[in-house]
Amino acid sequence: MLPVVDNRAKSEHAVTTRPRRPEIHCIVRDASMSFMLLIQLVALLGVVTLILAGAIALLSCMAAVLVNICFGQLPAAVSLSGIPVVSLVLRTLFSSFLGSTYALCTSFFHFPQQGLRLESESGPARQVIVLIHGLYHNRKAWWLYSRWLRKARSPIYTWSYFSFGRDYNMLSQALIRDLHYLATIHPEGRIVLIGHSLGGLLIKSALTDPVAAERIGLIITLGTPHQGSVLARLALARLGQNLQFGSEFVHSLAEDRANPNTAKVSIYPPLDNMVAPIQGLRPIESGWTEIVIPPVGHISLLFHRPTARRVKELIANCK
Repeated sequence: MLPVVDNRAKSEHAVTTRPRRPEIHCIVRDASMSFMLLIQLVALLGVVTLILAGAIALLSCMAAVLVNICFGQLPAAVSLSGIPVVSLVLRTLFSSFLGSTYALCTSFFHFPQQGLRLESESGPARQVIVLIHGLYHNRKAWWLYSRWLRKARSPIYTWSYFSFGRDYNMLSQALIRDLHYLATIHPEGRIVLIGHSLGGLLIKSALTDPVAAERIGLIITLGTPHQGSVLARLALARLGQNLQFGSEFVHSLAEDRANPNTAKVSIYPPLDNMVAPIQGLRPIESGWTEIVIPPVGHISLLFHRPTARRVKELIANCK
């Protein structure tokens, strides 16, 4: 006699059976595909950044060279550098490429906070260091400097501002208010102001305030267009367009109101890919010490280690 098979029980068992979980290798495969996609996106972003940085460096260097030729300043740049003109241009071009890459990378880290921010704390100090970035940048521009200067054992602040929709006078008044605040919380410390590009001009505006000027012991500008730049015509906002070479606005900032005890130092390269002609890098006022460094790009001043060493020496010698 043949055994009887209960098909109904078999069917019920099939219905109640849970679906099998995905195999481990499927999970690993999906994770690998996602990771590879992320790598490709990062690589694409890196390539685009490098291409854009190269284009900015090449165009700005070509424009700077042409402007200096038109103003008869290229021989002076060669004389300041002490190297042949081809070497000067190539070194500036390569450094400008690195600087443009640095600017684009640090611009991804946009911090909406404006004004003062403490970057490095210290005990009672005789100096307070304030770092002010240039046009279209943010406080991340000082990422390396804020670390290099920690050996000075002084409180280090960055002062940031938004480059679009802002008036120069509005920014200068905001800076003066924050310097008053620093003078209150650090009554014993002399203030050291370090500004890159437009940041240097904002520092000069602080000298119009007698309270702030009395507390400022040292001013250092890096690649600041003291007399403006022809290339400012290409700026994307009014704040930058005001900095045209020889403009009334730039000359209005040249009035010497500094405290006689304030040391003023202007550091710049022999050929700047953003400030042209090179005459624009030289302060008009008396009492400035000018230091010409080896050829570097405008943004590269923010991570040029030999320049940082000079800055540290100046701070150490400031009394």
